[in-house]
Amino acid sequence: MFLFLPQEKQKKQGIPRYSLAYLVKKDTLERIYSGAYRFSQYESEVEFQWENLALVPVSVPDGVICLISALCYHDLTDQIMREAWIAVSHESYAPRRPNT
Repeated sequence: MFLFLPQEKQKKQGIPRYSLAYLVKKDTLERIYSGAYRFSQYESEVEFQWENLALVPVSVPDGVICLISALCYHDLTDQIMREAWIAVSHESYAPRRPNT
């Protein structure tokens, strides 16, 4: 199970910034990237590629999964998805997450 909690939402919910850091330090949560956490005891029930693809729309505001990624998701190609293809507006900012 994933927890998507950017700093803006933390402030609105009244969650102190140090509380998530504390849970990460105690190995209750695992930080995937800024604003995205996963429970340490989480065991995926789906293939890794689909789990990773599910993180994309959350980390890239107004991004759309496209090209090979979309075709693979809908089972419309026999190609192997090696990376996530995302269409973004030319006015948007680059996401702040590793390996993107």
